[in-house]
Amino acid sequence: KGTAAVQTDERISEVITAAKGQTADYLSRKYAKYGDTLTAYYEAEYMPKTEPHTALFETFQTKRYAGTNQLVNVCYSGNPLREQDNYMAFVYRERIETEYQNLLTEVYGEDRVKLVAEPVAYIWTDEEIDGDTSFETYMQLVDEQEIIALVRKDEKEKKRDIQKLGKLLKARNLGVNLLLYYVDDEQFGAANMAEILAQGRQLPLQGCGDLQSAARGSV
Repeated sequence: KGTAAVQTDERISEVITAAKGQTADYLSRKYAKYGDTLTAYYEAEYMPKTEPHTALFETFQTKRYAGTNQLVNVCYSGNPLREQDNYMAFVYRERIETEYQNLLTEVYGEDRVKLVAEPVAYIWTDEEIDGDTSFETYMQLVDEQEIIALVRKDEKEKKRDIQKLGKLLKARNLGVNLLLYYVDDEQFGAANMAEILAQGRQLPLQGCGDLQSAARGSV
């Protein structure tokens, strides 16, 4: 590389190093009401493209989800500069999980569903989401929720079940990116949902059934 290119790379590296600490401070202020502690995870990534597509990406772990694959993702992009992140997916994760547990129970019956809601990983385009966004508003602004579900039921009724699930999603205007597995009693009893949450979609569920997905208003 030429001298100018090396100096540019060094300058970018300096900016990225400084940005990590500044972003942690910024998020701590933005979401101060939740009293969280954020620690930097992967190295920040700079994407030098033509404006307004140049972007800086950073990742953090929350105090509660440290040691898992669930990461807070932050992006700075555009001109004027805008910041986007997925922190509220962590705030509302358990309420989302309850919402979809109840919904899938309507389809599959009591004691037949185990699921986890993963914090949505993608960077939102909706800047209305912040620390004061209500749960009801959040559920309407986020297009899909990441759900991994195990169902203890015969696969013969899978098509009918999915159709019923799709109708419920449409009626409630909910979206879902769903990994749905039909399993037997042994698999159902042995499933450790806390481990599945920690590992996320990187964790293979050996011997489980087919994948089905349903999006907002459709199946």
